[in-house]
Amino acid sequence: MKPNESGKSVLIVDDEPSVCALLSAKLSSEGFGCQSCSSGEKALALLQREPFDLIISAMHTAGISGLELLQKVRQNYSHLVFLIITGVGDVQVGINAMEQGAADYLVKPFQLETVVASVGRALEMKRLEHELENYRQNLEQMVEQRTKQLQTAMRRIEVTCDETLPALGGALDLWNPATAGYCLEVAKTLPCSDEQLKQIACDSYLHDIWEIGIPDGILFKESN
Repeated sequence: MKPNESGKSVLIVDDEPSVCALLSAKLSSEGFGCQSCSSGEKALALLQREPFDLIISAMHTAGISGLELLQKVRQNYSHLVFLIITGVGDVQVGINAMEQGAADYLVKPFQLETVVASVGRALEMKRLEHELENYRQNLEQMVEQRTKQLQTAMRRIEVTCDETLPALGGALDLWNPATAGYCLEVAKTLPCSDEQLKQIACDSYLHDIWEIGIPDGILFKESN
């Protein structure tokens, strides 16, 4: 048993008092808190009143079966670890129970050390599943947060572009009125969407700003 499993609570469901007493004694000696009841209905009533970490249930009990109890637990108490008790001749039934969500099966007559090991292994697996789910949720939240931050930054850049580039472009138009707005006017004659026109206008401003670094003698040189 892992050290952090001490103090976990176990509910044992079996209509044989001797089975409940045997498992309770062994698991209590290993640091688990144990309670027992004789039927699935009583187990469900206990689950409504008290928290448990693990259920060990016989396959056949008065009222609902162990498999029916397993299904109800999975639907309403998904955090619980569930182990099923089978006889030597019912191993396949135990395997079927695992396929339906049980963490493991315990075979009667019990090897008590094997029972303890199985309980510890099942609880550890559930703990790892819980940590993995928390990690997945945290990762999703982190990606969502980073995406929002990126979108905000992109909007700020877009606003800055919308505010700054036209101002610079207007100043350049005064400096070189011959080409003022020429690119955008040509684009308007083409089947361009509003978004495309906006991008063309932005690119033309950037092109005009680039002209600042070109000496006037070259920029305005007449071709022969």
